[in-house]
Amino acid sequence: MNFAPGWHAQDSRWVFGWLGIGMATILSIVALVLDIHALIHWADLRGDGRIYAIAGIVLPGILLAFGPVLFTIAARLINFPDY
Repeated sequence: MNFAPGWHAQDSRWVFGWLGIGMATILSIVALVLDIHALIHWADLRGDGRIYAIAGIVLPGILLAFGPVLFTIAARLINFPDY
C-alpha cells in the first residue's frame, strides 16, 4: 500500500532521476578515461583487449541513456509498490 502523498512521490522521482544522471555521468567519464588509455596502447592490444576498447566507446552512451531510466524505475517501485 502506498502512503506517500503525491508531491512526495514526484519529488522522489526527481531526486532519483538526477541521481541516475549523476552516477551515469561519473561512470561514463571513468569509461572514457579507460577507453582513451586503451586506445593509446591500441598497437599493444590483441584479441580481447581490442574488443574491450571498442566496447568502451559504446559504454558511456549506454550508461548515459539508461542510468536515469534505472533510477526512475527504482523510485517508481519504492513509491508505488502495489504495481
